[in-house]
Amino acid sequence: MTAETRCVVLEAELSRTPSTELPLRSIALVPVVNDVEDDTIKLKAEKGKLAKEKSNLIQELIEARKNVPELKKLKKEKEEYGEERLKLYRDLKEAHEWIEELENLLDEADQQCDKLKKDIEELDDEEEELLKKKSVVVRELDMVKRKLEEKERSGELNLKKIGELTAENRRFTERLDEAKIRIEVLNGEKLKLEQNQKKRSSDSNIAASQCEEPKKIKIEEPDEKPQITESKLQWKNLFETNRALSGPYMGIPPATVHFNPANAFILPPPPPP
Repeated sequence: MTAETRCVVLEAELSRTPSTELPLRSIALVPVVNDVEDDTIKLKAEKGKLAKEKSNLIQELIEARKNVPELKKLKKEKEEYGEERLKLYRDLKEAHEWIEELENLLDEADQQCDKLKKDIEELDDEEEELLKKKSVVVRELDMVKRKLEEKERSGELNLKKIGELTAENRRFTERLDEAKIRIEVLNGEKLKLEQNQKKRSSDSNIAASQCEEPKKIKIEEPDEKPQITESKLQWKNLFETNRALSGPYMGIPPATVHFNPANAFILPPPPPP
C-alpha cells in the first residue's frame, strides 16, 4: 500500500470516527503518519534518482541521434561486405581444392622420382657387373695375347680363338655403352622431374599465399580467351610425361585423357547463391 492510498484510507476512517474518539484515534494513528512520512521521503529520493536517470537517458539519446548517419553508413557497408565476403569464401574454397590437386600431383611426381632412382640403382648394379665381366674378358684377352705371342715365336697360331675373344669383347663393350646411354637418359629425366617438382612446389606456395583472405577484391570476368603461357605448356609436358611413364592416368586410359592448357589455371565461375 502506497503513502497516497494510506492517506485516503485514513481520511475515510476519520470521517467515520465520532468526535469523542478522535483524541484516542489520533494517538493510534501517530505510527501510521510516521510511516507515511518515511514513505514520502523515500519516494522523493527515488523520484530524484529517476529524474537523474531520465536526464542521462535523454543525453544518450541525443548522442545516439548524432551517430545515426554513421550507423546507417556502417549498416550499408556491412551489407556490401557481406556479399563480397561470400564471393571471397567461395573463391577461397576453390583455391583450396586446386591446392589439394597440386599436392596429389606432387605425390605422383615423388613416386615417379623414387621409381627412377630404383631404375638407376639397378642400372648401376648392371654396369658394375658388366665392368667386372669386361675386366675378366680383358684379363683373358691379355692372357691369350701372351699365349699367341708365345705361339708366334714357336710358329703355332690360333686365329679362331682370337676372333672369338675379340667378338666377345666387342659385345661386352657394346652392352656397356648401351647401359651408359640408358643411365644418361634416366639421369636427364630425373633432373627434369626434380626441376618440375620444385616449380610445382613454388606454384603451390604461391597459390597458398594467394588464398589469404584480402580486404577487398574485385573479381572480373575475362573479356578475351586466355592464352597458353610457358608455365601451362610445362604442365602439359609434365602431364604427358607422367602418362607415358605410368600408363593409364588415375584409372583412365590414355586415349580418353584430354588436356586443355587454356583452362589449366582458370577457376570455374562461382556457384549461384
